[in-house]
Amino acid sequence: MYPDTADTLRKLSCDHWIGIASNCQEGYIETFLEVSKLGDVVDSFISNGETGLDKDENLRILMERNGLHFALYIGDTSGDRLSARKAGIPFIWCRYGFGNEVTPDGIDDLSQLPYVLTE
Repeated sequence: MYPDTADTLRKLSCDHWIGIASNCQEGYIETFLEVSKLGDVVDSFISNGETGLDKDENLRILMERNGLHFALYIGDTSGDRLSARKAGIPFIWCRYGFGNEVTPDGIDDLSQLPYVLTE
C-alpha cells in the first residue's frame, strides 16, 4: 500500500461511506481487505471479476446497492476518470499508482483527500 493509505482510509471512514470498484478478478478485493486489515473500513465493493461489467456500470450498481444518491470517485488512471464521467459522478485524480497523466486538479496522494473534502 502507498504510505498513509490505511490511516487516511480509517480517518475518512469515521464520517464517510467508503467503497471499492475495481477491474480486478473475483476474490482480489476480499484478499486485499484481509491482508491489509481494512475490512472494517470498506463498506462495500464490486469488481469486474464478480459482474463481468465495465467499471462505470459497477459504480452505478454499487451506488444503487447501497442507497447512495451521491458519490465521489477517486482514481489514478484516465480510465477511472472516464468511468466516473460515464457513471455521472465527480472524479478526483490521485497522482499515484498506475496512471501516468498529470492533471492540475488532482491530489498527490490519498493523505490529501481529507483536506480536499473539507474545502
